[in-house]
Amino acid sequence: MVEEESKNEVIPINKNDIFTFSYTSGTTGSPKGALLSHKNIVAVVANVEAEDKVMKSDDVYISYLPLPRIFERLFVCCIIYFGARIGFYSGDVMKLKDDL
Repeated sequence: MVEEESKNEVIPINKNDIFTFSYTSGTTGSPKGALLSHKNIVAVVANVEAEDKVMKSDDVYISYLPLPRIFERLFVCCIIYFGARIGFYSGDVMKLKDDL
């Protein structure tokens, strides 16, 4: 059986296109959404990759920071890029040890 050709047009991305946005708490002003481009994500991953043996595919990361936070979003992108595993905690910091 031959797969039906996709009728959706593939739109190429540009390095300055928005990849995602993250919430900022407003520590230095009003809370807002910070836009992250593909270039931002690639720059972070490239910097992590440039560090010898910083992250490997057999690593496991426990994610307990809110995913909308910029640091957590970037870190999760790096973990996915390197093919490592992510464990998301149950939502109660007091039970973080149990989650591990």
